[in-house]
Amino acid sequence: MVHSTTFTVNVFFVYIDWTLEDIPRAFYVGKGTKIRLGKRERNAYWKSIRNKYGWRREAILATKDETHAFEQEKHFIAFFNTFENGEKGRWGANLTEGGEGVSGRPAWNKGIKTGPLKIDRPGRKQSPESKAKIAAALRGRPKTREHVENVVAVTRGQKRAPLSKERVEALASLHRGKPKSVEHREKIAAAQRGKPKKRASNEGCDSSRRNRIETSPVDESNEQINASVES
Repeated sequence: MVHSTTFTVNVFFVYIDWTLEDIPRAFYVGKGTKIRLGKRERNAYWKSIRNKYGWRREAILATKDETHAFEQEKHFIAFFNTFENGEKGRWGANLTEGGEGVSGRPAWNKGIKTGPLKIDRPGRKQSPESKAKIAAALRGRPKTREHVENVVAVTRGQKRAPLSKERVEALASLHRGKPKSVEHREKIAAAQRGKPKKRASNEGCDSSRRNRIETSPVDESNEQINASVES
């Protein structure tokens, strides 16, 4: 008895996700089977761009050679700069440079329920090295008007904690002794203009100077005139 066996040959697609702007931008390059091609969810970067600009998907390659599909995926990720690695000039939602993985292999977290993506992770302290890497990645990135307005809306009305004496002294020492420009002096003068001047006190003066201030020549002459009239 002869049994017939049917082998299914997968077709691998390479596709590009575009924004719906007047001038569309490619923000994600992917590779996978027909099932992967039809899925509409990716990572958090992908969702953020989709929600802000809209999106459409274009399949640019269909092949039975998975190695060739991987090569084309890697090529177009580099061509459109969609690998988001924090470098200036890159914009996209690809978390790798492409060209890796195995089609049909289940994800490592399949079946595991995970919560929403947490950005601020309360209670967890970051190391100085981690903070330096984040600062370097964000340095020089232009901020959109929407981003600035969101930051202002969140911080509006918040009261800052008073600075400690040590912090005040540290800030003052940074500016102490620095020459002020003409523009800076004019701003200081404009801010002080119209304010009542503080009266100088006699505290700190020696006794002889205080007596000279308290007793004027006019007072002494008046005392002499009164003495002559009484006599």
